[in-house]
Amino acid sequence: MAVMNMMSAVETNYPDVRHVEVLPKLRASDSKVVTPGFAVEIHGPRVPAMRVFFQDLEPALAFGRAARMACGDVNGYGVLKALRVTEWNETTRSDATTLYTTGGNLDRRPDEHAALRRWLDGVSVESSHFRPPTV
Repeated sequence: MAVMNMMSAVETNYPDVRHVEVLPKLRASDSKVVTPGFAVEIHGPRVPAMRVFFQDLEPALAFGRAARMACGDVNGYGVLKALRVTEWNETTRSDATTLYTTGGNLDRRPDEHAALRRWLDGVSVESSHFRPPTV
């Protein structure tokens, strides 16, 4: 099992990734968007190392699991608790995004099947968004 946040030398889609012990408590503002969620880290011999951010755990687990099943294209993945911060940078005149990750892998746990069932229940053919099932 690869812990992918150790592979920062090959970052392609999030140039600023910070693995921290505790996620920072940041507040959104007019120039800053703070979104809690989960980061899926994947890599493989024919797929560049990348991170994909999800607001909900269920689609993050489904994405990571499906990516790992890609017939040898992806040979490692991990799902981590994360915080994505996008902030306007006046110097560069563009948005700058920082992805904070924390903790160990949330995938491949005994309750993963239940999370994948919740993901299926929250999928709709009319929408690309995950809607958590109501209890």
